[in-house]
Amino acid sequence: MTVTINSEYVYLTVTLILMLIQVIQWRKMSKLKRELEDVWAQISILAMSAGSMLEKIKKDIDGKQDK
Repeated sequence: MTVTINSEYVYLTVTLILMLIQVIQWRKMSKLKRELEDVWAQISILAMSAGSMLEKIKKDIDGKQDK
């Protein structure tokens, strides 16, 4: 039994492997994008919380200075 490898099969195999790698990378980038959006949402919530706490502290300090 003789196995012959034509250049067409080699190119086809390499192309399919590269396409598979690209699909895997695209899925990972999509997942990373979702995670990054979640992180930015958490940062915005944290910033708003910190801002409201600073405003509350500022009002408490102003209230005590008036007395």
